[in-house]
Amino acid sequence: MNLRAVPRKLILAGLGLSSLLLAGRALANESIKGQVLGGGAPITNSTVTLWEASGGAPKQLAQTKTNGDGRFEVRSKGTHNDAILYVIAAGGKAQAKKGSEENPAIVLLSVLGNHPPEKVGSTN
Repeated sequence: MNLRAVPRKLILAGLGLSSLLLAGRALANESIKGQVLGGGAPITNSTVTLWEASGGAPKQLAQTKTNGDGRFEVRSKGTHNDAILYVIAAGGKAQAKKGSEENPAIVLLSVLGNHPPEKVGSTN
């Protein structure tokens, strides 16, 4: 097995299969809930960070870890009218493959915009 190809395959699988399913609105003091998936299965213990991008340097707003189902909740404070919000999920354990270990090469991104929709992606 080519170990160098594994991170690339995980990234492509995650991006191709709606890696982050998010629900909620990123407005003042509200939360964003979602689930990190790779290969259609949860990615557990992934670090999920909510970022705000504007004319200046990106600003980290919140950070949390996914649970055993790959679900997370981050709380956003402040108004984000002129900023673009995005979420990055990094690392974790892909549950699509039994016996998999923590993989620091997992990195998934979802851009929410400045007025996130009620749902991003599809839910089962």
